[in-house]
Amino acid sequence: FELLGIEGMRDLINTQRTNDPIVVTPAVAKKMAVLVAGWKPPFDWGGSIGAAKMKLWIIEFMLTCNGFRTR
Repeated sequence: FELLGIEGMRDLINTQRTNDPIVVTPAVAKKMAVLVAGWKPPFDWGGSIGAAKMKLWIIEFMLTCNGFRTR
């Protein structure tokens, strides 16, 4: 849910914090990657993986995926 609070994300997807699925097209995923790239995650975000590494993984996923759907 942390990513839903990034400024500008509301313009791309439904940011209501529920368990309802979110369907993201490839084009929207790329726009989301740009927002995530400019975002500074909380210090403890990402657990043992670390905030910086987790952020890079998410950006890479969003740039290379063919869209996605949450469950």
